[in-house]
Amino acid sequence: HYPGELCASDFTHMSKLGITICGEMFRHLLYHFTLTYSNWEAGSVCFSESFESLSAGFQNALWQLGGVPLRHRLDRMSAAVNKDCNPEQWTRRYQALMRHYGIEPQRTNAARANENGDIEQRHYRLKKAIDQALILRGSRDFPSRGEYDEFLKEIFKQLNSGRLNRFKEELGVLRVLPYQRMDACKIIDKSVGPSSTIYVRNNTYSVHSRLIGENVRVKLYLDYVEVWHGQQMAERIPRMRGEGKHQIQYRHI
Repeated sequence: HYPGELCASDFTHMSKLGITICGEMFRHLLYHFTLTYSNWEAGSVCFSESFESLSAGFQNALWQLGGVPLRHRLDRMSAAVNKDCNPEQWTRRYQALMRHYGIEPQRTNAARANENGDIEQRHYRLKKAIDQALILRGSRDFPSRGEYDEFLKEIFKQLNSGRLNRFKEELGVLRVLPYQRMDACKIIDKSVGPSSTIYVRNNTYSVHSRLIGENVRVKLYLDYVEVWHGQQMAERIPRMRGEGKHQIQYRHI
């Protein structure tokens, strides 16, 4: 490994740690990022192995890092890698993300998880550190999602504090970040139904009744949904998890 050359990332499930928010099980994943030379790492809470989760987590890590490595390695996740029958190795959205930051993408070979062993080993050590911190804390319950996020930030800060010498070497050769982040969302065009609702990713959201019959553009982010009509954002709505759910606001109807 050489400074500033390679970063690796992957998703890891967090259910076995038994995290709860206000007494309810918090089922989630962690997008996990590491620099393979210094083992500096970062992570973001997410709820699926979607491109939105990958893009948001990856960009959060780079902007927290403050620079851009040469290459990014991941496994054969469908959010970035096409099936072997596809003539293009990478999905178009993932290619665009890598071009935006000028990073060369790499993937592991089929049935060769060891080729991304750096991040796999960091998964194990990170969750062990989180588990130990939870034992010392005396509770796995958090009063809010925000407090849990702050707890994770402190874990990463403690882990990274022991890697400063190698990390400084990396910082000296990382390339400059682009002018701005890439928009980490999926765009879907929808028509508002007569009940003043739109159907997005198998869930139903209400919008203002004045939009009935209109075509709107939906921007699907990791934690929220934006509804745009023309050049203006009409709604920003918390994104629902799972399928077959409804989020109806009385003021819309």
